[in-house]
Amino acid sequence: MIEYSRLEELGQALVADHVPYSEDVIEKYQLKSDDLRFGVFCPDCGALPMVRQWGTWMCTQCGGKSSHAHIPALRDYALIFGEEITNAQAREFLKVDNPQVIKYLLKNMNLPTAGRGKGTRYILGGLV
Repeated sequence: MIEYSRLEELGQALVADHVPYSEDVIEKYQLKSDDLRFGVFCPDCGALPMVRQWGTWMCTQCGGKSSHAHIPALRDYALIFGEEITNAQAREFLKVDNPQVIKYLLKNMNLPTAGRGKGTRYILGGLV
């Protein structure tokens, strides 16, 4: 049986040597913009895109509802495009026209930010 102190030492070594994933997926797989599908997938049936109505995500295919369906979409964004996202980029990726809705969603996720005002970038690193 391994000692607790050895496990702790091993855990600290793993944390110290961790390197965040930073591969350029678009370049690696030679993707074009029309290869990508933007929007929020329905967690119930997998349909794309869900629409944001009355503070929840609604599926136009199965009628499913979710208040957190945008989180896996933002995780995907971070893996494809990098760990920072602006309000405008989030609107385009999640297919939401209203900047206030995006600001509300991103702020309520308690993500770290960089910049201020229109230059605010939300750091998605904790999602990956």
